[in-house]
Amino acid sequence: EDFPYAAAITSMVALKQAKYVREDGGADAKAYIFYQHMRTLGQNEYFYKSAQQDEGIFLTKGDVVSVSENGDGTLVLEAKDTLLGESIKVSVDMVVLGTGMVPTTKDDPVLNLAYRQGPGFLDLDLFDGYADSNFICFPYETRRTGIYVAGCVRRAMSIQECREDAAGTALKAIQCIESANRGVAVHPRSGDMSFPDFFFQRCTQCKRCTEECPFGALDDDEKGTPLPNPTRCRRCGICMGACPERIINFADYSIDSIGSMVKAIEVPEEEEKP
Repeated sequence: EDFPYAAAITSMVALKQAKYVREDGGADAKAYIFYQHMRTLGQNEYFYKSAQQDEGIFLTKGDVVSVSENGDGTLVLEAKDTLLGESIKVSVDMVVLGTGMVPTTKDDPVLNLAYRQGPGFLDLDLFDGYADSNFICFPYETRRTGIYVAGCVRRAMSIQECREDAAGTALKAIQCIESANRGVAVHPRSGDMSFPDFFFQRCTQCKRCTEECPFGALDDDEKGTPLPNPTRCRRCGICMGACPERIINFADYSIDSIGSMVKAIEVPEEEEKP
């Protein structure tokens, strides 16, 4: 297994530093790279191949067992080759440890937000400390409405990848502002103009909706009655499904309408199935 927060950028930096050793150290300079997983995505595969073809760069898939001092001031690195199952000892002048890129959001919330769930990003432990609601489904989004993230707080990236990521984040922010000006939702119900409607006369102050809302759009008063904050609401409908009393609905989307659609589906009897 890789160590935490290792990624393709870790492999690329190791290859780059090996190239520097070869370029600046003279014809006799050698570089050894011991790795578990070598990741070079896309066009970077050519860079990896150029390192493979360099006679002074040695790439070995293996586990480093120990590093000890030699009598002449050099170091001895011992590794176990995981492909051949043999131990390897190499005398070197310097040993460099490849490290992962830990996001700043892992140890510091970064933002001082006035949310009932706290001043930082919500549930960072779900994403290994990265400030991202879902890297695949909602890129650049966070669980804080109107706040978008780019670069290494989403995953370990190179400088070029960070630049491209920043462009995507800026476009996402523009989309958010334009949608807000039109009064429509950005996601997940893109274009929706309705908001959750609460029938407070039947509310039991159970706080299910305020606790389940992932975007901090529902606060509560001293009695536990929900206090909707429309500027944070993304119309996801989680509060509607969480309410045990079914008092939360949208103008064009409700528990009753969903139930009616489900009941309207004709399910064949067991003997009628093909």
